[in-house]
Amino acid sequence: PAAIGIPFVIVGIATLVSGVDIYSNEHHCWIGDSAVFLSAFIAPMVVMVIVNFVTLAAVTNILVKRSIDSSKEQSTKLTLLKGIVSLSFLVGFTWIFGLLLLATDTEALQYIFAILNSSQ
Repeated sequence: PAAIGIPFVIVGIATLVSGVDIYSNEHHCWIGDSAVFLSAFIAPMVVMVIVNFVTLAAVTNILVKRSIDSSKEQSTKLTLLKGIVSLSFLVGFTWIFGLLLLATDTEALQYIFAILNSSQ
């Protein structure tokens, strides 16, 4: 329910405050007003990346403690590192590249963003 409800509330509030016209311009359907763009898209995305980072840090902390207690083998540490890297893709750290695109709109960064997000 939250996966549908939260975006619905965000879009609903943005539309009520600024009107339907904020979601279109002459080139594509996107948020035209920069204040609404920050509050309806960037702020929720940043909040989710932070929440996911805190969650990943907590999971990593638990995994490190358990792996230290159970084994000191190099293969266990490598497996743990692979797991952490895999989790970082799943929790959306690739969206950091999406934020960078707002500042530097380069084609190379667009490719990096697309490739990393397709790996999820």
